[in-house]
Amino acid sequence: MRHHPAKMVRGRARAAAIEHLRSLEEQQRPFLIHFDVDVIDFVDFPMADVPLFNKGLTFVEAMESLAVFVTSPQFVDW
Repeated sequence: MRHHPAKMVRGRARAAAIEHLRSLEEQQRPFLIHFDVDVIDFVDFPMADVPLFNKGLTFVEAMESLAVFVTSPQFVDW
């Protein structure tokens, strides 16, 4: 299971997702995304069990990231 810390994605969510998607697609097999709402900054989206105050992604960044992955024909949506 791969992961990317929020601090590596914040401020460049779409670009980071595109980079990661390329590496996933190179494997030429289906993939799915486990998305935990805890990655979204609690100030922006107060739904997490483990709140991150001013450390997580914004809601918009999180949605931008997910939007990139779902465009792939290899993305599995169960």
